[in-house]
Amino acid sequence: MKRGVLFAITIGLLTLVTSCSKTTEYSALDPSIVEKELRAMEIGHRTAVDAKDIDGILRYYASDLITISPGETILYGKEWIRATVADLYKTYDFHEDFKFIDIKIIGDRVAASFSFTQQMTPLAGGEKIEHTGKGMCILRLSEMKNWQYEWNAYYIDHTNTPPKKLPNLS
Repeated sequence: MKRGVLFAITIGLLTLVTSCSKTTEYSALDPSIVEKELRAMEIGHRTAVDAKDIDGILRYYASDLITISPGETILYGKEWIRATVADLYKTYDFHEDFKFIDIKIIGDRVAASFSFTQQMTPLAGGEKIEHTGKGMCILRLSEMKNWQYEWNAYYIDHTNTPPKKLPNLS
């Protein structure tokens, strides 16, 4: 059911972006350059997460970000990330790694699927918690010419233990 909902949302997002894109802008983005920039984004994001650099993390999210996550209401904006991550860092040694999989240039935007792994070790001691998941996103270039998430939809793969409330930073 969740995968069906995610699929429907993804199709809707791609339709929206495609309908809003100007065809004259389609060739403006070079696929090989975009790929290199997104690989650099993966590294930069991971570095900011590992350094607990909340402002560094936030630079990868548009101010009008839309996030769709399982069991949650649709989240608008990026400021919820600041509070969530600050609380997370107070409780856990948190690491997240993600990788863009399928990258598609659509006008002046990029649509991509991604996979992610999150590890959380309680600071008070305890067993490490690990989650894996997948998602779909739409990215755009900011005024500063760095890629930012504009839309982000994801789900956490099924595990034997119930997932903790985690922000997906990807």
